[in-house]
Amino acid sequence: KRQLRNKTLLFLLAGETFNNVFLSSLPYDAKLNSALFKISITETGTLIGILRGVGTVVGLCIGGTFMAKFTPSGKTCLLFVAITQLITLPASLMSLLHCDTETVVGITVPYPTTTSSNWNERSRNLTDKCNANCGCSTEFYEPVCDLQRHLTFFSPCHAGCASPQTLVEGTIKKYENCQCSEAVLVPGACPPEYSCSRKKWMVFVVQQLIGVMIFISSFPALNVAYLRVVPEIDRTATQGIKQFFNRAFGFLLGPIIFGAIIDSYCVVWRGGGSCWLYDIHHMIVTFSISQLGFRVVGTICILIAWRLCPEKADNPPNVLELRTSS
Repeated sequence: KRQLRNKTLLFLLAGETFNNVFLSSLPYDAKLNSALFKISITETGTLIGILRGVGTVVGLCIGGTFMAKFTPSGKTCLLFVAITQLITLPASLMSLLHCDTETVVGITVPYPTTTSSNWNERSRNLTDKCNANCGCSTEFYEPVCDLQRHLTFFSPCHAGCASPQTLVEGTIKKYENCQCSEAVLVPGACPPEYSCSRKKWMVFVVQQLIGVMIFISSFPALNVAYLRVVPEIDRTATQGIKQFFNRAFGFLLGPIIFGAIIDSYCVVWRGGGSCWLYDIHHMIVTFSISQLGFRVVGTICILIAWRLCPEKADNPPNVLELRTSS
């Protein structure tokens, strides 16, 4: 009952829960960034893991040093948490700084045999009159590239290619005389522009490191705030309530919400429930705005908790209990 009457604690719990919903979306970053910046998922996953590991260690050291040197009250801890949240809010939109999406014929651009004025995103279809009789399947993604127009076809079949024209030591080198393209096609998706992927990727990497350090630096203050805003007799129970809210509402709902967002933007499904191609641009806009939304609500809750918190939240239990009950 005392915890339910403690408005500071309730808003603090709500703020951390919304932030944990945001944190539960981070495991998707390696996959998303691989598609956004046209870099292998191995490279993005490894580098993001290293950066977040380093940022976490440095951030905890910064936050721990702040707590040890200044020994702040509960109200000051909440203010410190709120400031770090506000500083890092723009980082949730950094994924919008990405390369142009891959131009897959039939998905993001029309077939060369289709009049552009009659085509829009609602007209997405991998089947066109140039490959209608080929019986193409989406079971396997085998992209081929028209280097002249910088267009990627989903597969040789979807490009209207009957068979490879050149074989070198058993490796397919090119396709000629394809029904959907007058150019010579080569295996693989069209390569991205180096100037786009690398420059924007490095900006994103620097932002990740700085953002993680600042965000994580608030964790020591956040943990101390939980101990300062409740009577000493309730501190153990409060930690249990905190863990329940974090697991039940933060880390459980997050993957469901963000997983549903990603799945809703799949444009080419493969049998078995996996996706070959996504509408990357619209997906990342929705994904980033959702991340920002949860963080904004969480920050507002922390600010309300700071305003409601007594000036000296580490008062003796009986005094604090009287204040929270009134």
